[in-house]
Amino acid sequence: MREPIISDQDFIRRLSEEERKHAGFISTKEIFPLVCEHAALLESGIKPVGAIPTGFIKLDKALIGLKKADLIVVGAEPCVGKTAFVLSLAENMAHKGMKVGIFSLDTLREKIMQRLIAIRTSIPLWRIVTGRLNKGDMKRIEQCAESFKKLPLYIDDETDLDVLELRSRATELRDKDGLDFLIVDCFQFIRSFDNEPHNLNRVACGLKMIAVELNISIVITLNMERKQSDHHFPNFHDIRQWSLDRYADVVLMLRQSNQFEVDGSIRPIDIFVLKNKNGPTGMVELGFDYELASFIDAVESKK
Repeated sequence: MREPIISDQDFIRRLSEEERKHAGFISTKEIFPLVCEHAALLESGIKPVGAIPTGFIKLDKALIGLKKADLIVVGAEPCVGKTAFVLSLAENMAHKGMKVGIFSLDTLREKIMQRLIAIRTSIPLWRIVTGRLNKGDMKRIEQCAESFKKLPLYIDDETDLDVLELRSRATELRDKDGLDFLIVDCFQFIRSFDNEPHNLNRVACGLKMIAVELNISIVITLNMERKQSDHHFPNFHDIRQWSLDRYADVVLMLRQSNQFEVDGSIRPIDIFVLKNKNGPTGMVELGFDYELASFIDAVESKK
């Protein structure tokens, strides 16, 4: 029997009814000094509390780091490197002490672990996957094993999650081990709580509510349709059908650069900042090492 249709208001209420607490009204007298202090920190070059560095110099300069309670969209056509990009973010942040959770809805956790090992050890991913490892490779893997044991990085590879289940698991992780940064790969695979697989407008709204309620940054990957023209520039029309232009605080679109490979296995990827509530929009270039399936600063890739 089909479940009754639930209004958007009821949807938001169900997402927040268990934990969401209202702080009530706060006077501008109390808020003003906090804003001034934040601006002074930025002016002096000090990273303000709450800004989460991505590990990429140019991207951090554009975004001033990622913010708590923000929903960040990372979209791209197939095979451009969405998963590689968000795993590079996760690895960077976890090694800086940030507590990171990953919902991998289309990839087994063992395969995610293989990618993280490739990023950390600089061993080509294909050699890790196929087991074509030499003694030097095995030594490097053994050396990084201890760091992975201490790494505050958690992976959930359940393939059938709705928004409420995702929220429940994220809350449990936050309460048990702490949580600063959450990755959801990939957005289109999440069900709305009313079991409508294609009701992604509510999923987008729900993810934003979870980010605010848990006070964490949430990054979601988004599969885009492949365009016929190589000169297509990403725009808001590409994401409007899911209401992500409304709910996202930051929208990043990845596109292969028209340039040739920079250095061996490294190719340039253009990252378009289409929306940024905290700063300017524009374009940042990073290097994608397709042998390691990881991203690096473009400055490094041109050495």
